[in-house]
Amino acid sequence: MAHQDRLASLGRVAAGVAHEIGNPLTAIASLTQNLKYELEDPAAVQERAGLILQQCRRIDAIVRTLVGFSHEGTVGGQARPFTRVAVAPLLSEAVQLARLARKQHGVSFEHRCPEGLEVQGDAQRLEQVLVNLLTNAMDASPEHGVVELEADIDGGAVRLRVMDRGHGIPTELAQRVFEPFFTTKGPGEGTGLGLALAAGIVREHGGTMQVDKRQGGGTSVVVSLPEPRRMEASVNPEREAPA
Repeated sequence: MAHQDRLASLGRVAAGVAHEIGNPLTAIASLTQNLKYELEDPAAVQERAGLILQQCRRIDAIVRTLVGFSHEGTVGGQARPFTRVAVAPLLSEAVQLARLARKQHGVSFEHRCPEGLEVQGDAQRLEQVLVNLLTNAMDASPEHGVVELEADIDGGAVRLRVMDRGHGIPTELAQRVFEPFFTTKGPGEGTGLGLALAAGIVREHGGTMQVDKRQGGGTSVVVSLPEPRRMEASVNPEREAPA
């Protein structure tokens, strides 16, 4: 029985790996297929090659995250130093990657972000969080629906909000969606690891993630991250200005 339980756990983790790297692999396939039409344009080829390399690095980061998750029960792993990350380009790249991964859904995006907004963190891992939330929102959206992604600042926190007009999440399940291997999708459609990993990454950045029902139908997921100056002050208290 213990052996069967270990095999079942291994199967769930393997399914999680396949699910998580599926999005960047789809993006790589799409970029590669279109490359043959741009061979006479060196600038376009160089841009495509850069995007493919970016997705390969993303797969590496996801695999490392999943290995750490399976070993320790947390995202963990080898941390890279946090840097200041401009939010507007982060949102644009996440939308581009999500669109590549779910091209067949016919869902459009609206994203809004004030100029100059920044967070402190690992851009690649934050992008992983946003792509996961966006693809979930696309999966939940009706055909030709709209997924909204916006950023603002409130009370010393940078808020990243992903909103859809799908079927919504029952209130009693709003917190369970962050549990490993819990999913509201049908059999074979989800592993329940995506949001658990995303929430772990957000916690590592000193932030929080909350899921709510939208008025009029749909779901809103809010990621709150501390402003860079507040995070820097908490890490280096001696740099705070004297009272």
